[in-house]
Amino acid sequence: MAGSPSKTNVPRTAPVSRTSGAAAPSVVSVPRAATVTGLICAGWHFLWSVLVAGGWAQTLLDFVFWMHFIKPAYVVEPFEPVRAVMLIVVTGLVGAVIGGAFAFLWNRIHR
Repeated sequence: MAGSPSKTNVPRTAPVSRTSGAAAPSVVSVPRAATVTGLICAGWHFLWSVLVAGGWAQTLLDFVFWMHFIKPAYVVEPFEPVRAVMLIVVTGLVGAVIGGAFAFLWNRIHR
């Protein structure tokens, strides 16, 4: 028949296995996990410090509370560079410890 697809013209694809795709890593690098998690936590708090320094933090905080049906009870204090650096460093270190601990536990559980 003219115009009807022939079985030989249909592209064949390999069967897809249910287990194909990215498998869970058997080993997670503890230093890499600590670094990435620490940088994410520090970066997040760096952004918060930028909001405080720019004078936008209180507006954002009030809006987030308003969305959650909470009357804002917190007042953002004026920006202090030393306190901002402390916030970023401490949260980065805490994030690194947590990320490293999770990676360590992952490796112990998946031996």
